[in-house]
Amino acid sequence: MIDKSKLLIHSLILVLSSCATGTNSLEYVVNIDSFSHPSINSKLKSMNKKYIIVPGNKNTPSSDLRFLEYSKYVKRAMRKHGYTFTSKANNADLGIVLSYAISEPI
Repeated sequence: MIDKSKLLIHSLILVLSSCATGTNSLEYVVNIDSFSHPSINSKLKSMNKKYIIVPGNKNTPSSDLRFLEYSKYVKRAMRKHGYTFTSKANNADLGIVLSYAISEPI
């Protein structure tokens, strides 16, 4: 079984889609895909465990409201695993590419 923290190491692509039902409730579908270099696990203990999150959607600025909302969820999960967010790429040990999509209501 794959360790959840390994899924968040190095790169994360998060795709969110929501749809509204007749009762105005929302449903979120989340897919996580990740990859890392095989040697990253042995280096984790010596790393500062700092990460940066960048938008993965084309032409999406880091100030986009949806990007900011979804990145809050990722930050919360990373904090639980002992990682610290940094806004400067030079300070980051890991990079997370955050992509998302919203579908039409069903």
